[in-house]
Amino acid sequence: MAKLKVAHTRRTVISGMRLYIWYAERLKKHDSAQDEASYVAIKDTKEKATVSDSMDDKAEWYQKAAQTVIDGDETAALDLARQALDAGMDPVDLIDNGFSIGIREMGKRFEHGKVFLPGLIVASEAMIAAVKVLEAAMPEKRQENKLATIVLGTVEGDIHDIGKGILATMLRVNGFEVHDLGRDVPAELFVEKAKELNADVI
Repeated sequence: MAKLKVAHTRRTVISGMRLYIWYAERLKKHDSAQDEASYVAIKDTKEKATVSDSMDDKAEWYQKAAQTVIDGDETAALDLARQALDAGMDPVDLIDNGFSIGIREMGKRFEHGKVFLPGLIVASEAMIAAVKVLEAAMPEKRQENKLATIVLGTVEGDIHDIGKGILATMLRVNGFEVHDLGRDVPAELFVEKAKELNADVI
């Protein structure tokens, strides 16, 4: 029974992370304003960016942000988010090209058995904490212009919400109004909430 529970947990978390990675890849493809060269691939936890011009300056911020998530260091992630804002970094840019790169890398490592669930949890907590700091600094106009209303939650019988929590955070950052119903949500509650809010997506 314990083995079955562990297997179910792993499948659930992988499904959630795949959903987030799918969303992140689609967002990346549709954001024509972003330079592909700005995306940082994390290949080694000790790799460092070379700073020589403004693009390299950004690349260093991106890498450091991703690394705090990979390390699961919430304090470092919060400090870096605040420092980046003080340095004039665009919060959405840093999330898309920095912190989210780190969590996607951790999701891939988890799927391939290179990290375990506790490591993925602390990585997601570090990212979400940093994103909350950056989200608070976003222009009010961006926060007010909602693209769509989404009702989100994990289905009844499922108590795991790592992927959902990350997805909800990233959707909010990118202009969606998200109503997160939490874990273990009955199907009828999704329907009721969607009708109440006239939601676009469940």
